[in-house]
Amino acid sequence: MNKREKILEGARKVFAEKSFFEATLGDISLLSGVKKSTIYYYFDSKLELLLEIVDEIIQHAIESIADIPFSLSPRETLERVIEGYFTFFHQERDSILIFRRVGYDFFAHPEALQELRQSFQKFREIRESLGKRIGILKTQRGNEIDGTEIIRIILSSITAYWIEEIAEGREIKLEDKEIFKDIFTSFIKEGNNGNTKRLSVAEP
Repeated sequence: MNKREKILEGARKVFAEKSFFEATLGDISLLSGVKKSTIYYYFDSKLELLLEIVDEIIQHAIESIADIPFSLSPRETLERVIEGYFTFFHQERDSILIFRRVGYDFFAHPEALQELRQSFQKFREIRESLGKRIGILKTQRGNEIDGTEIIRIILSSITAYWIEEIAEGREIKLEDKEIFKDIFTSFIKEGNNGNTKRLSVAEP
């Protein structure tokens, strides 16, 4: 592991435990084993360091849902989204705490908040692309729900679930994703041939 990687690794641990404003480069130096002066050689500021970590986390989140085959049915697509995103959080447990802290810390920091929103733009594009692929689904009760909204709700729910469970100190098993699959696919109406009922946007 080179010095830059050591700095990022140390910073992840610090930002998972402390807010952006409480964390110091001294803390990061101590955990990474890299001198504070050397950190400035790689990163201009603590903010730049945190934003790079956030960018990496978002990239991993994108990778968890980006390669879902187009050949899958809407139900299968939703299941793959849930499985990929749930697995992402399972592998990035410390990252969840960083996400939670960053949201609160940057809310009162307009410049940093704007940069954070830009980092999330690619993730939003992937999310919307998946939603459009699903189209409009008809529920068991005959209601129609836009796929983009379904994807947004699913990803938000998984994020909130992990944050709350970690905050409560509960252990989350990877198998828990099956609960989310049941919850978020049980509403879908099946056609006579067993396929998911999907409506195109132009269909009445």
